[in-house]
Amino acid sequence: MPRAPFALILVLVAAVAGCDREAPKPPPAPAPVKAAAPHVKEAPPQAEEPPPPPVDLAGLDEDAALVALMKHEVTADDDPDQQALARFAATDADTLLAKPSDLLPDYLKPTDAAAAAELAQSSLQLVEQQVPADIRNAIRAGGKVKVLMAEGCGADVGTVLGVPNDYDEGSAQQYLDQARFDLALEREKMKSMALPADFRDMEGDQEAIAAVNRQLFDLHRSGRTTDILVVIDLSAGCATEDRQVTLVTDPPFESLRILPAFYFTVCSQRAEDAWAPELCRWWEGVTQPLTMDQGTYYYVAKWPDGLEKRGRFVIDDLVTEAIEEGQDTLTLDIR
Repeated sequence: MPRAPFALILVLVAAVAGCDREAPKPPPAPAPVKAAAPHVKEAPPQAEEPPPPPVDLAGLDEDAALVALMKHEVTADDDPDQQALARFAATDADTLLAKPSDLLPDYLKPTDAAAAAELAQSSLQLVEQQVPADIRNAIRAGGKVKVLMAEGCGADVGTVLGVPNDYDEGSAQQYLDQARFDLALEREKMKSMALPADFRDMEGDQEAIAAVNRQLFDLHRSGRTTDILVVIDLSAGCATEDRQVTLVTDPPFESLRILPAFYFTVCSQRAEDAWAPELCRWWEGVTQPLTMDQGTYYYVAKWPDGLEKRGRFVIDDLVTEAIEEGQDTLTLDIR
Protein backbone atom coordinates (compact mmCIF):
# COMPACT_ATOMS: atom_id res chain seq x y z
CA MET A 1 0.00 0.00 0.00
CA PRO A 2 1.46 3.37 -0.92
CA ARG A 3 2.67 5.43 1.95
CA ALA A 4 0.67 8.64 1.26
CA PRO A 5 -2.82 7.00 1.24
CA PHE A 6 -1.84 5.00 4.38
CA ALA A 7 -0.94 8.23 6.20
CA LEU A 8 -4.23 9.79 5.10
CA ILE A 9 -6.19 6.82 6.50
CA LEU A 10 -4.44 7.17 9.87
CA VAL A 11 -5.38 10.83 10.07
CA LEU A 12 -9.02 10.04 9.26
CA VAL A 13 -9.17 7.28 11.87
CA ALA A 14 -7.77 9.64 14.50
CA ALA A 15 -10.30 12.31 13.57
CA VAL A 16 -13.23 9.87 13.77
CA ALA A 17 -12.04 8.54 17.14
CA GLY A 18 -11.85 12.10 18.44
CA CYS A 19 -15.51 12.74 17.59
CA ASP A 20 -16.57 10.02 20.04
CA ARG A 21 -14.92 11.73 23.02
CA GLU A 22 -16.65 14.29 25.30
CA ALA A 23 -15.28 17.79 25.37
CA PRO A 24 -12.74 18.15 28.16
CA LYS A 25 -14.27 19.58 31.34
CA PRO A 26 -12.93 22.93 32.52
CA PRO A 27 -10.71 22.75 35.59
CA PRO A 28 -12.63 23.16 38.85
CA ALA A 29 -12.81 26.67 40.22
CA PRO A 30 -10.44 27.16 43.11
CA ALA A 31 -12.12 27.08 46.51
CA PRO A 32 -12.59 30.53 47.98
CA VAL A 33 -9.77 31.41 50.28
CA LYS A 34 -10.85 32.93 53.55
CA ALA A 35 -9.05 36.15 54.29
CA ALA A 36 -6.44 35.87 56.97
CA ALA A 37 -7.50 37.19 60.33
CA PRO A 38 -6.44 40.83 60.67
CA HIS A 39 -3.66 41.44 63.15
CA VAL A 40 -4.29 44.25 65.60
CA LYS A 41 -1.08 45.84 66.80
CA GLU A 42 -0.45 46.97 70.34
CA ALA A 43 -0.63 50.74 70.78
CA PRO A 44 2.57 52.57 71.73
CA PRO A 45 3.13 52.97 75.48
CA GLN A 46 1.63 56.05 77.02
CA ALA A 47 3.85 58.86 78.22
CA GLU A 48 4.91 58.75 81.84
CA GLU A 49 2.97 61.95 82.49
CA PRO A 50 -0.64 61.35 81.44
CA PRO A 51 -2.41 64.21 79.65
CA PRO A 52 -4.74 66.36 81.73
CA PRO A 53 -8.28 65.00 81.90
CA PRO A 54 -10.54 66.33 79.13
CA VAL A 55 -13.15 67.28 81.73
CA ASP A 56 -13.15 67.31 85.52
CA LEU A 57 -15.30 64.45 86.83
CA ALA A 58 -14.31 64.85 90.46
CA GLY A 59 -17.27 64.85 92.83
CA LEU A 60 -19.74 63.67 90.19
CA ASP A 61 -21.79 60.53 90.64
CA GLU A 62 -21.57 57.87 87.94
CA ASP A 63 -24.50 59.11 85.84
CA ALA A 64 -23.35 62.72 85.91
CA ALA A 65 -19.76 61.72 85.11
CA LEU A 66 -20.80 59.73 82.05
CA VAL A 67 -22.97 62.56 80.72
CA ALA A 68 -20.26 65.18 81.39
CA LEU A 69 -17.60 63.24 79.50
CA MET A 70 -20.00 62.50 76.64
CA LYS A 71 -20.85 66.20 76.37
CA HIS A 72 -17.14 66.90 76.00
CA GLU A 73 -16.79 64.25 73.29
CA VAL A 74 -19.81 65.55 71.37
CA THR A 75 -18.60 69.15 71.58
CA ALA A 76 -15.14 68.15 70.33
CA ASP A 77 -16.58 66.33 67.30
CA ASP A 78 -16.48 68.63 64.26
CA ASP A 79 -18.77 66.40 62.17
CA PRO A 80 -21.76 68.59 61.15
CA ASP A 81 -24.11 65.59 61.35
CA GLN A 82 -23.08 64.99 64.96
CA GLN A 83 -23.43 68.66 65.87
CA ALA A 84 -26.93 68.73 64.39
CA LEU A 85 -27.96 66.07 66.91
CA ALA A 86 -27.10 68.42 69.79
CA ARG A 87 -28.80 71.60 68.63
CA PHE A 88 -32.36 72.88 68.27
CA ALA A 89 -32.73 73.90 64.61
CA ALA A 90 -35.16 76.60 63.50
CA THR A 91 -37.78 75.44 61.02
CA ASP A 92 -41.18 76.59 59.83
CA ALA A 93 -44.45 75.21 61.13
CA ASP A 94 -45.47 73.66 57.82
CA THR A 95 -42.34 71.52 57.62
CA LEU A 96 -42.79 70.06 61.11
CA LEU A 97 -46.56 69.61 60.94
CA ALA A 98 -47.02 68.62 57.29
CA LYS A 99 -43.66 67.35 56.00
CA PRO A 100 -41.59 66.26 59.02
CA SER A 101 -39.63 63.67 57.03
CA ASP A 102 -37.97 66.65 55.27
CA LEU A 103 -36.17 67.29 58.56
CA LEU A 104 -34.20 64.05 58.23
CA PRO A 105 -30.69 64.21 56.78
CA ASP A 106 -30.47 63.21 53.14
CA TYR A 107 -28.67 59.94 53.84
CA LEU A 108 -31.70 58.70 55.78
CA LYS A 109 -34.21 59.53 53.08
CA PRO A 110 -35.10 56.56 50.84
CA THR A 111 -34.77 57.00 47.09
CA ASP A 112 -37.61 54.58 46.35
CA ALA A 113 -40.88 56.49 45.90
CA ALA A 114 -43.00 53.97 47.78
CA ALA A 115 -40.61 53.86 50.73
CA ALA A 116 -40.43 57.67 50.79
CA ALA A 117 -44.23 57.90 50.87
CA GLU A 118 -44.38 55.37 53.70
CA LEU A 119 -41.77 57.32 55.67
CA ALA A 120 -43.66 60.57 55.13
CA GLN A 121 -46.85 59.01 56.49
CA SER A 122 -45.19 57.37 59.51
CA SER A 123 -43.35 60.62 60.33
CA LEU A 124 -46.63 62.54 60.38
CA GLN A 125 -48.08 60.02 62.79
CA LEU A 126 -45.04 60.22 65.07
CA VAL A 127 -45.19 64.02 65.23
CA GLU A 128 -48.87 63.85 66.15
CA GLN A 129 -48.05 61.42 68.96
CA GLN A 130 -44.98 63.27 70.22
CA VAL A 131 -46.29 66.85 70.04
CA PRO A 132 -49.59 67.38 71.91
CA ALA A 133 -52.40 69.06 69.97
CA ASP A 134 -52.31 72.39 71.82
CA ILE A 135 -48.57 72.67 71.17
CA ARG A 136 -49.12 71.92 67.49
CA ASN A 137 -51.78 74.65 67.38
CA ALA A 138 -49.37 77.14 68.99
CA ILE A 139 -46.68 76.21 66.47
CA ARG A 140 -49.14 76.63 63.61
CA ALA A 141 -50.24 80.01 64.91
CA GLY A 142 -46.68 81.25 65.37
CA GLY A 143 -45.47 79.82 62.09
CA LYS A 144 -42.14 78.64 63.44
CA VAL A 145 -40.53 76.24 65.90
CA LYS A 146 -37.11 74.94 66.94
CA VAL A 147 -36.63 71.19 66.61
CA LEU A 148 -34.09 68.86 68.20
CA MET A 149 -33.95 65.68 66.12
CA ALA A 150 -33.06 62.56 68.09
CA GLU A 151 -30.75 60.20 66.28
CA GLY A 152 -32.79 57.58 64.48
CA CYS A 153 -32.93 54.09 65.98
CA GLY A 154 -31.00 55.04 69.10
CA ALA A 155 -27.88 57.03 69.83
CA ASP A 156 -24.86 55.53 68.05
CA VAL A 157 -22.21 55.47 70.78
CA GLY A 158 -19.81 53.57 68.53
CA THR A 159 -19.40 56.51 66.18
CA VAL A 160 -19.09 59.16 68.90
CA LEU A 161 -17.35 57.33 71.75
CA GLY A 162 -15.74 54.21 70.27
CA VAL A 163 -17.97 52.12 72.54
CA PRO A 164 -19.87 49.21 70.94
CA ASN A 165 -23.61 49.88 71.02
CA ASP A 166 -24.28 46.65 72.90
CA TYR A 167 -21.49 47.17 75.45
CA ASP A 168 -22.69 47.14 79.07
CA GLU A 169 -26.10 46.04 77.76
CA GLY A 170 -26.39 49.18 75.64
CA SER A 171 -26.63 51.48 78.64
CA ALA A 172 -24.41 54.17 77.10
CA GLN A 173 -27.03 55.11 74.51
CA GLN A 174 -29.40 56.71 77.01
CA TYR A 175 -26.54 58.77 78.45
CA LEU A 176 -25.60 60.00 74.99
CA ASP A 177 -29.22 61.04 74.38
CA GLN A 178 -29.06 63.00 77.65
CA ALA A 179 -25.70 64.57 76.80
CA ARG A 180 -27.00 65.81 73.44
CA PHE A 181 -30.18 67.13 75.05
CA ASP A 182 -28.16 68.97 77.71
CA LEU A 183 -25.94 70.57 75.08
CA ALA A 184 -28.92 71.63 72.99
CA LEU A 185 -30.51 73.25 76.05
CA GLU A 186 -27.27 74.99 77.01
CA ARG A 187 -27.07 76.45 73.52
CA GLU A 188 -30.55 77.89 74.16
CA LYS A 189 -29.28 79.35 77.48
CA MET A 190 -31.40 76.85 79.44
CA LYS A 191 -30.68 74.54 82.34
CA SER A 192 -30.45 70.79 82.04
CA MET A 193 -33.59 68.65 82.09
CA ALA A 194 -33.62 64.91 82.73
CA LEU A 195 -34.95 62.75 79.92
CA PRO A 196 -37.35 60.04 81.09
CA ALA A 197 -35.96 56.52 81.36
CA ASP A 198 -38.38 55.32 78.65
CA PHE A 199 -37.47 58.13 76.22
CA ARG A 200 -36.66 55.52 73.56
CA ASP A 201 -39.68 53.29 74.16
CA MET A 202 -40.51 52.22 70.60
CA GLU A 203 -43.40 50.02 71.69
CA GLY A 204 -45.44 52.72 73.43
CA ASP A 205 -47.45 55.63 72.09
CA GLN A 206 -44.61 58.14 72.44
CA GLU A 207 -45.89 59.40 75.81
CA ALA A 208 -42.35 59.93 77.09
CA ILE A 209 -41.38 62.31 74.29
CA ALA A 210 -44.75 64.04 74.51
CA ALA A 211 -44.07 64.64 78.23
CA VAL A 212 -40.68 66.21 77.42
CA ASN A 213 -42.33 68.49 74.87
CA ARG A 214 -44.99 69.42 77.42
CA GLN A 215 -42.22 70.51 79.85
CA LEU A 216 -40.51 72.55 77.14
CA PHE A 217 -43.78 74.21 76.15
CA ASP A 218 -44.56 75.12 79.75
CA LEU A 219 -41.20 76.90 79.90
CA HIS A 220 -42.12 78.79 76.74
CA ARG A 221 -45.48 79.86 78.14
CA SER A 222 -43.80 81.07 81.31
CA GLY A 223 -41.47 83.25 79.26
CA ARG A 224 -38.36 81.19 79.91
CA THR A 225 -37.84 80.55 76.19
CA THR A 226 -38.49 82.85 73.26
CA ASP A 227 -39.10 80.05 70.78
CA ILE A 228 -41.21 76.93 71.06
CA LEU A 229 -38.81 74.00 71.42
CA VAL A 230 -39.71 70.40 70.61
CA VAL A 231 -37.87 67.10 70.53
CA ILE A 232 -38.72 64.71 67.70
CA ASP A 233 -37.75 61.07 67.16
CA LEU A 234 -38.63 59.79 63.69
CA SER A 235 -37.14 56.33 64.20
CA ALA A 236 -38.87 53.69 62.10
CA GLY A 237 -38.10 50.17 60.93
CA CYS A 238 -35.12 49.82 63.25
CA ALA A 239 -33.10 46.63 63.01
CA THR A 240 -29.60 46.11 64.37
CA GLU A 241 -27.18 43.57 62.96
CA ASP A 242 -23.90 44.06 64.78
CA ARG A 243 -21.17 41.72 63.59
CA GLN A 244 -19.25 39.96 66.33
CA VAL A 245 -15.68 38.74 66.24
CA THR A 246 -13.54 36.37 68.28
CA LEU A 247 -10.41 37.87 69.83
CA VAL A 248 -7.37 35.56 69.82
CA THR A 249 -3.68 35.84 70.67
CA ASP A 250 -0.63 33.78 69.71
CA PRO A 251 0.01 31.89 71.91
CA PRO A 252 -3.63 31.63 73.06
CA PHE A 253 -4.45 33.61 76.18
CA GLU A 254 -5.64 32.02 79.39
CA SER A 255 -7.70 35.08 80.28
CA LEU A 256 -8.32 38.43 78.61
CA ARG A 257 -10.39 41.40 79.66
CA ILE A 258 -10.91 44.61 77.72
CA LEU A 259 -12.24 48.12 78.35
CA PRO A 260 -13.10 50.87 75.82
CA ALA A 261 -10.96 53.97 76.32
CA PHE A 262 -14.01 56.09 77.14
CA TYR A 263 -14.69 54.07 80.28
CA PHE A 264 -10.99 53.97 81.18
CA THR A 265 -11.05 57.77 81.23
CA VAL A 266 -14.05 57.74 83.56
CA CYS A 267 -12.45 55.21 85.92
CA SER A 268 -9.06 56.90 85.90
CA GLN A 269 -10.67 59.91 87.60
CA ARG A 270 -13.25 58.16 89.77
CA ALA A 271 -11.42 55.01 90.92
CA GLU A 272 -8.17 54.45 92.77
CA ASP A 273 -7.03 51.98 90.12
CA ALA A 274 -8.68 52.03 86.69
CA TRP A 275 -7.05 48.67 85.86
CA ALA A 276 -8.86 46.88 88.69
CA PRO A 277 -12.18 45.29 87.63
CA GLU A 278 -13.49 45.50 91.18
CA LEU A 279 -13.04 49.29 91.06
CA CYS A 280 -13.96 49.89 87.42
CA ARG A 281 -17.09 47.94 86.60
CA TRP A 282 -16.90 48.25 82.81
CA TRP A 283 -14.05 45.74 82.36
CA GLU A 284 -15.39 42.82 80.33
CA GLY A 285 -13.88 39.35 80.23
CA VAL A 286 -13.44 37.92 76.73
CA THR A 287 -15.14 34.53 76.87
CA GLN A 288 -17.18 34.70 73.67
CA PRO A 289 -17.40 36.70 70.42
CA LEU A 290 -17.84 40.43 70.95
CA THR A 291 -18.94 43.45 68.96
CA MET A 292 -15.88 45.63 68.31
CA ASP A 293 -16.21 49.23 67.14
CA GLN A 294 -13.45 51.47 65.84
CA GLY A 295 -11.55 52.97 68.75
CA THR A 296 -8.96 52.35 71.47
CA TYR A 297 -9.28 49.54 74.01
CA TYR A 298 -7.32 48.77 77.17
CA TYR A 299 -6.55 45.15 77.94
CA VAL A 300 -5.22 42.88 80.68
CA ALA A 301 -4.08 39.47 79.42
CA LYS A 302 -2.66 36.38 81.09
CA TRP A 303 -1.12 33.31 79.46
CA PRO A 304 -0.80 29.70 80.73
CA ASP A 305 2.94 30.15 81.32
CA GLY A 306 2.18 32.78 83.96
CA LEU A 307 2.99 35.90 81.92
CA GLU A 308 0.55 38.76 82.56
CA LYS A 309 0.50 41.94 80.52
CA ARG A 310 -1.59 45.06 80.20
CA GLY A 311 -1.71 47.81 77.60
CA ARG A 312 -3.77 49.21 74.73
CA PHE A 313 -4.71 48.25 71.20
CA VAL A 314 -6.54 50.15 68.46
CA ILE A 315 -9.32 48.98 66.16
CA ASP A 316 -8.81 51.15 63.07
CA ASP A 317 -10.90 51.72 59.98
CA LEU A 318 -9.23 48.90 58.04
CA VAL A 319 -10.07 46.39 60.76
CA THR A 320 -13.67 47.59 61.05
CA GLU A 321 -13.99 47.31 57.27
CA ALA A 322 -12.77 43.69 57.44
CA ILE A 323 -15.33 42.96 60.17
CA GLU A 324 -18.12 44.46 58.08
CA GLU A 325 -17.05 42.23 55.19
CA GLY A 326 -17.49 39.13 57.35
CA GLN A 327 -14.18 38.66 59.16
CA ASP A 328 -14.97 36.75 62.35
CA THR A 329 -11.55 36.58 64.07
CA LEU A 330 -9.10 39.25 65.19
CA THR A 331 -5.57 38.38 66.29
CA LEU A 332 -4.19 40.70 68.94
CA ASP A 333 -0.43 41.10 68.63
CA ILE A 334 0.12 41.85 72.31
CA ARG A 335 2.86 39.33 73.05
